[in-house]
Amino acid sequence: MSSFITLNDVTLRDGLQNEPYFVPTEDKVALANLILDSNIKSMELTSFVNPKAVPQLSDNLELSSSEDLKDGYFSALVPNPKGYERALKSTKIKEIVLFVSACEKHNLKNVSKSIDDSLNNFLEIFRQNTRFVIKPSISMVFGSPFTGGFPEERVLFKIIQFFIKMGVKEITLSDTWGAVDYKNFEKQLKSILKNFDSLLFSLHLHSIGASISDKLRSSLDNGIAKFDTAFMDLGGCPFSPEKGGNLNIREIIKISYSKGYKTGIEAENIENIEQFILNMKKEELKKEPA
Repeated sequence: MSSFITLNDVTLRDGLQNEPYFVPTEDKVALANLILDSNIKSMELTSFVNPKAVPQLSDNLELSSSEDLKDGYFSALVPNPKGYERALKSTKIKEIVLFVSACEKHNLKNVSKSIDDSLNNFLEIFRQNTRFVIKPSISMVFGSPFTGGFPEERVLFKIIQFFIKMGVKEITLSDTWGAVDYKNFEKQLKSILKNFDSLLFSLHLHSIGASISDKLRSSLDNGIAKFDTAFMDLGGCPFSPEKGGNLNIREIIKISYSKGYKTGIEAENIENIEQFILNMKKEELKKEPA
């Protein structure tokens, strides 16, 4: 296995979607460029969801087509064929993230569709797509506040097998809830990896009091080397009744280093980005909420 950890930054999408204000497009571009300068080249830039559902990302097309964006590997969340059609109008998006929940109740709350209906929608996208790399993201893999437990194994494995059949190269497993304890998190991860190759997966970790450090160590020990990350714990799922921020980049650098892995990210660059976010928050909180 490579000694390097692959980081995909989700500050612009998952981070800002949970903030109580709209960040101007020019500020998002400036933040994205700072993150690219930090040596993170993979970034989830925005989401092509209904702007009424997530007004913080209503400038998705303007942002993802900005000539002021530096070069990077940009992805965007796409919930359905309508979102896919809008993503086609962008000029900078190289990868689309199709998201579905392994929890039926959460999927209905999140996208107003059953799991089967979401997968059928994705079939249409796979058939049409000739432009984007497609990376699925499965929510509530490690427990759901709507059920208080893990998803049914047959449901989760059906979703994974569907995407494998579609020929994807990577699937993100999301600890959307973030409240499961370390031992049960590891139990679920090992159950998945008994049936599927660890090289297929990246992880998206949230935390609600539970030890994200132990989950991260367990993930590394079990062969996972790709992670979504964000600055200053920004983010979380707006359609979950309990909120947990994203894996902080400082945490993954610290834990990765202790396990002998490298990220290529310098601490000085992190401080500059954190200061930019703090200044942005101060300015935006003076205005009316989004």
